Amino acid sequence: MPRSRRRLRARVGELSVDQYDELAFGPHYDHLELVSDFADDEAREDAWFANREEILAEEPAGSRPWAWWQYESGLKDSFEKPRPSGHEAEVWLRKQRLLTPFEERELDTRDRMIRDQAGNTLSPESEARYRASAALPTVKTSNAADLNPGGAS
Repeated sequence: MPRSRRRLRARVGELSVDQYDELAFGPHYDHLELVSDFADDEAREDAWFANREEILAEEPAGSRPWAWWQYESGLKDSFEKPRPSGHEAEVWLRKQRLLTPFEERELDTRDRMIRDQAGNTLSPESEARYRASAALPTVKTSNAADLNPGGAS
């Protein structure tokens, strides 16, 4: 059932810094006890959906905050199977086709810069083979300059 952000915001109110941090990073431990700054999981979930756009906007490309993984990914955090993080999260998001076009461009630019700094520039054909071997979707571009930011052919 779709959620009305306006109604949720009115019911949830403004987030405290601790509540924001909990949505971004998850509940914290205090003397070996798991502590939440929300009354219960339902209140935390409502706060997430009321504030998700603002919290997502603060995340770097290829990552998601704790609450997104908890309430939207279909993966539940547990000690047996923790949610992906770092590069593993980026790969998972790519495979699920959940990266935005902006994130795709940001991550592709970052990857090209890393390869260029290492003196390891791939041709567009090699890039396509690399993506295929990694089972990652290909980003389509209509501008050859996008594939070769240095301008050299």
